[in-house]
Amino acid sequence: MKKTFKTPIKIKVLAVGGAGCNFLERLASLDSKGIERIAVSIPGKVINRLKDINKIILNSKSAAQKDDVDFGKELAAGSRSKIIDAIKGADIVFVLGSLSKNFNIGIMEETISAIKSEGILSFVIATKPFSFEGKERIKTAKTAHKRLTEVADAIITIDSDKLLNQGLSAKEGLSVADTTVAGYIDALVDVLDEYGEINADFNDFKTTVANCGQAFIGIGLADRSKIEQAIGEATVNPYLENEFAGAERALYTITANPDLTMEEVKKIGDAIKAKAADNARIIFSMVSNKEMDNKVKIVILAGGVATKELPTIELFFKKQRVLKTTNSRK
Repeated sequence: MKKTFKTPIKIKVLAVGGAGCNFLERLASLDSKGIERIAVSIPGKVINRLKDINKIILNSKSAAQKDDVDFGKELAAGSRSKIIDAIKGADIVFVLGSLSKNFNIGIMEETISAIKSEGILSFVIATKPFSFEGKERIKTAKTAHKRLTEVADAIITIDSDKLLNQGLSAKEGLSVADTTVAGYIDALVDVLDEYGEINADFNDFKTTVANCGQAFIGIGLADRSKIEQAIGEATVNPYLENEFAGAERALYTITANPDLTMEEVKKIGDAIKAKAADNARIIFSMVSNKEMDNKVKIVILAGGVATKELPTIELFFKKQRVLKTTNSRK
């Protein structure tokens, strides 16, 4: 019989819509940690195929014809009591989804309202649409991001365009978002869950992201001889629309072999401190793991971060306008 370890911090992961359910499907490993997965969606192929997951299927026959936020909120409000029952008792709920459809944004808003009504920390991780999906969806995502930033404790948005890699098949390319979101959830759960020489508890996590709006996550992994590479990967995340530089709050975890030296710990700490705001509140934890061999892993979570001046999806359309103007002059 498979042993289940239950983290003392009560974590739940809730997905909204088809995209959210895709993310949730890749997080089966959370079950062994006692972390419940919950899916909230209208009826569809994706939620129907999920197994061993608490499903809340919203009652709707016309969602496809009515893509607006208020309709989505109305759908979720009809099942609010089921949502509250599902998330009750949690310390934190991670809410996963895509920002491409208005009615899913409405469902997310109502769900976050239910989470906050129970005094639970709400943390959204969502993807924005590809630029080739058109201006309308990108406009929807921009509005959705603003709305969710105002209601959730913290939100991380992933720019789908930045996930694309030349040489990948279409199937591989489209699954990158799923694996990226799953990787972030795994990393954040480990920050909350793992015990080490210096531990970060839930209060440290909450202090970093409660009511912070925009949040940042970075994950760095490299040989200890290339510790600067791990620091660089952890402090610069190319997939996000914000950056760690100037962060007002930061929590980071170092995981390495037990023989990691204090000099190496200081080197990492000094680099993170230099990139954060001058008066930033910084918390760190350290976990020893013999399986790391000669590797070092750094996970950074930050709140009070700035959005980059020009997101990729907006830059795409700016380039298209420039090219159109240039060609018309030829």
